[in-house]
Amino acid sequence: MNLDDFLTKELTSMSENICNNYRENMENRTKNPFLCFEDDSIKKYMALGRSFDSQLGNRIQRIIFFLARKKYGDIMVPNIVSLDLNERSREMHMTLYAAPIDLAKEKQNKDFDPFAQYIYIGKKTDRAKIKSKLKIKARSDGLLTKEYVLKSCSDEVIKSYNKMKGKQYPVDLLTLSASENDNSGKIDLELYVYEIKMGGNLDTKNAPSNADEVSKNKIIFSFIKNSHSCFATCYGSCSPAVKNAIKKKKGELLSPEMLWKRVIPSEISYEDFIEKFKKAFKSSSIEKVLQNL
Repeated sequence: MNLDDFLTKELTSMSENICNNYRENMENRTKNPFLCFEDDSIKKYMALGRSFDSQLGNRIQRIIFFLARKKYGDIMVPNIVSLDLNERSREMHMTLYAAPIDLAKEKQNKDFDPFAQYIYIGKKTDRAKIKSKLKIKARSDGLLTKEYVLKSCSDEVIKSYNKMKGKQYPVDLLTLSASENDNSGKIDLELYVYEIKMGGNLDTKNAPSNADEVSKNKIIFSFIKNSHSCFATCYGSCSPAVKNAIKKKKGELLSPEMLWKRVIPSEISYEDFIEKFKKAFKSSSIEKVLQNL
C-alpha cells in the first residue's frame, strides 16, 4: 500500500469511528449534572473535540509506524524485540519479529494489530507464542524474523538485564538500521526508541513518568553502543518541566522537525508529507461528516 492510500484509509476509518461513538458519548454527557449548557451545540462540539483529539493521536501513531517501515523496512521496525542474555558467554541474543501491515486476511486472527511494538526481556518464547501474541494464524508463514548476537556485555548491562528479566514493555516506536563496518566487516547497529506525544503543551505532572520511560528504554538497550532513547512531539515544543525531567535522566529530546526527519522516507520531504495528509483529510470528508452529526 502506498502512503496516499494509507493516509486516506486511516482518516476515513477515523471519521467512521467518531461517528459510531458519537451517540453513546452524547448520551453519557446527559448524565453529567455539571454540564449546564442550554445550547446543545456546545455539548456536541465538546464531545466531538475530545473524541477527535483522541482518535487523531492514535492515527498519527499508526501513520508514524507506517512511515518508519517504509524508511527502514518491516523487520527493522519490529513488532517484538526479544532479548536473551547468555551470562557465561556475555552474549545478548536480540531477535526481531515483525508482522507485515498488509498481511493477507486469511493469515490473520481476530484483533490482528501490526502497529503494536513490545520489548521482551528474558521471556521464554518461540515462534508459536509470538504468532499467538501478534494474532497471526499458527500455520501461516506471515511472521518475519531476524537475529543479532551482541558480544562482550558489561557487568552493568548484565545487572540491568537481570532486574528486568521476565518482563515485557510496550514502546511507542522502535527502529533499527544496520551497516557493515568497513574495517572489521562486522555489522554496526543503530537503534532508536521513542516516547512520542502529539503536542508539546503537556501536563507537567506527567513529566517524571515521561522521563522514567525514556530512562528505562535507555537502560534496556545499553548493550548497543549506538542506541538512542528519545522523547519527541509531533508538533510544538516541550514544556520546561518535561525538558528538565528528560535531561535529568540523560534522555534525548527530539524536536518535531527531527522526529519527522527520522521517520519519513528520504524521497519524501516533510512538506510533501503534510500536503499528502491534507489531501487525504479532505478526501475523507471528515469535516462534512462532523458538521452533519
